[in-house]
Amino acid sequence: MYTTKSSIVRTTLSATVLAVFLLTACAPNPVAEPTATSTPAPTATTAPTATTESVTATVEPQATDEVETILASCEARPLPDLPTEGLDITITDDDWIKGATGDDVQLTIIEYSDFQCPACASADPAIQSIADTVPGVQFVYRHLPLESIHDKAFSAAQAAEAAGMQGKFWEMHAALFEHAIQGYIAQQNQQESNEWIDVTAEEASAKFSEIAAEIGLDVAQFEEDLKGDATHDAVNADLDAFSQLGLPYSTPTLIIGINDVFFKPDISSYDELVYFLAVAKMTNGDFTMFDTAPEMTVKEEGTYQATLETSQGDIVLELNPEAALFHTNSFIFLA
Repeated sequence: MYTTKSSIVRTTLSATVLAVFLLTACAPNPVAEPTATSTPAPTATTAPTATTESVTATVEPQATDEVETILASCEARPLPDLPTEGLDITITDDDWIKGATGDDVQLTIIEYSDFQCPACASADPAIQSIADTVPGVQFVYRHLPLESIHDKAFSAAQAAEAAGMQGKFWEMHAALFEHAIQGYIAQQNQQESNEWIDVTAEEASAKFSEIAAEIGLDVAQFEEDLKGDATHDAVNADLDAFSQLGLPYSTPTLIIGINDVFFKPDISSYDELVYFLAVAKMTNGDFTMFDTAPEMTVKEEGTYQATLETSQGDIVLELNPEAALFHTNSFIFLA
């Protein structure tokens, strides 16, 4: 199923609330408490186009021993040993997919998620940023409602499926998480909330209809589909598929696919997700990995600048080899 990306604008969480959300993933008992998770807000990903020309440097040079200490602490991180055999997973036309398709796929991210899970809601903007902006990434969303701890998760998944029947799965996906975040912010601030996560399971259907109207659905058709067997069966199909993987029930569960081998890496942050993206591109030959430093061409007494060309205008960076000789040389070599 291929639809356009959501136009819903997401609310930016405060650092305090985001930290609270990411203290733990959602998991039904009995499950060992997962490692604390943090998902920093993503930064812009624009390819640098570097130029070198003389400028006046204003950066104070570091003492030689400081530079040597910094260089000693910078070690190359080797590529991980990727598995040659992985989980038994097949991407089909029944999946909700965005991003790259066919031969353009370099990295697949499958997320098993729960719309009522606070960790899923807070992690979603960073994941969607990668899916929406990074070439070569295919994102697949699958349902994993943890009904034992989230009483409206299954019906919320049905609401997304019902919206998908009208071509607006991703719009409902974004709106459900947006409203959930608003509810969790209110809870954190000890304020009253009437979001769908805060009402009874019986009242949630009316809330889903309100959201359906917000995103421009035929509400009568949505309500009929919400109660139908098709949405129920679609959610159960994802649950059945997950049960065959032998993984613990925890959300969000992220599965990585590189060269059609799917595995569950230890991803606990946005940076680690980006790292596997880089690994995928190296594996496919898009990046070149060097095991030695380039020949020194930069002069310590010289000054240089790099220009990052972005859709919002150019960003000029001043490079000072007196402060970071080897870093400046490597930057210019790679640019």
